[in-house]
Amino acid sequence: MSVISFLHLRETDGKFDIRTFGEEIAKQYPGTETEQRQSKSLAYDITWSRYADCPQFELRLDQTRRTLAVEYFNSNDRIRDYANLILWIRQYFPKEQEVVLVDENNEETMPLSPEAATGDIEAWILRVGI
Repeated sequence: MSVISFLHLRETDGKFDIRTFGEEIAKQYPGTETEQRQSKSLAYDITWSRYADCPQFELRLDQTRRTLAVEYFNSNDRIRDYANLILWIRQYFPKEQEVVLVDENNEETMPLSPEAATGDIEAWILRVGI
């Protein structure tokens, strides 16, 4: 599944918890590789990728630390596993701040609270055609 989705923090005073996320992704998804580029011209400078086992994914975090892009995802139960990955990622954004799930065309959005349900995210994924 190569359609891009974004998890975006609307507020400017919060940031994605990179340190904790980096530690936890290595535990949750063994074999995940991390790459950080130092170029100031790149919008997304940190990449986490996992292609050896399922689920497979590529995640990119922007330099403002407010947007994480899911650029690729594949698994045996793609819709369910994708929804669970999105929920798992959500916990690394500040709980008290609004995070929105956005499709690649910036047309469809879904507020993503820390208490969001897998079924709601699955329905959104199916509606936007991911």
